[in-house]
Amino acid sequence: MSELIAAVLSAPMATLLTVAGLFFVGIAVMGKISGKVEPDRHGRVASGVIGVILLGTGFAVYMGAFQPPPATLVPTTAPSTTPAPATPLTDTPVPPTTPPPTTPPTGIPVPPTDTSEPPTATLTPSPATDDCFPNLPSPQILYSRKESIEGSARDRHWIGISNWADYPDELFASAPDLPPCGSNQNASRTWVQVHDATDDSRIYGYCAWSEMSSELWFAAAEGEYESVYIVLTDRRCNVKYTSNSIVVP
Repeated sequence: MSELIAAVLSAPMATLLTVAGLFFVGIAVMGKISGKVEPDRHGRVASGVIGVILLGTGFAVYMGAFQPPPATLVPTTAPSTTPAPATPLTDTPVPPTTPPPTTPPTGIPVPPTDTSEPPTATLTPSPATDDCFPNLPSPQILYSRKESIEGSARDRHWIGISNWADYPDELFASAPDLPPCGSNQNASRTWVQVHDATDDSRIYGYCAWSEMSSELWFAAAEGEYESVYIVLTDRRCNVKYTSNSIVVP
């Protein structure tokens, strides 16, 4: 008997709790054991509750006994603080970075900013072909109207082109083989630029038209330009079509 008691006392706590829980659950299920334990209905319910609690506690104790050991921190070697050798400077000049010119959109343009400058139409020499139109009339322009630009000190000045229908769509076809307009690799063959008639400087330009437009516009402050004119540059055939000058009110 003493050996049995010693074996029971030496058993792990999780095992004792589990066995006791099974014992009480057995009483709750069977109702009696060999006629010595005969609980009533309330006793069986209590035995079931106690058995479940003991089983849960035994399981929790069992799981706690098998927790993984804490991780052992292994010291690592600190990275070297010795700076890398400096790269010797060379005498090779570095060209300055130049932002690409502003690309006007197709159709209705976006107002130019104070610092933007229209791209310059690059003429590519090429022999005369049937696609060239050297005998087209000069553009006939007239001042159309002025609109205020919200949040800007500049106004939008519209220019009408009365003979716009004289210019075929072929002049404004996409020309990926010609120099691009900024990042636009498919700029149109013919570019349209607005010039200050006083000193012939460029004011604004269009390089993505797909056909001739009946009007265009440029932005200017009050009194910034006295008169303007436009130039159509056919870059494939090296032909320029210069309009008349108009007064900017």
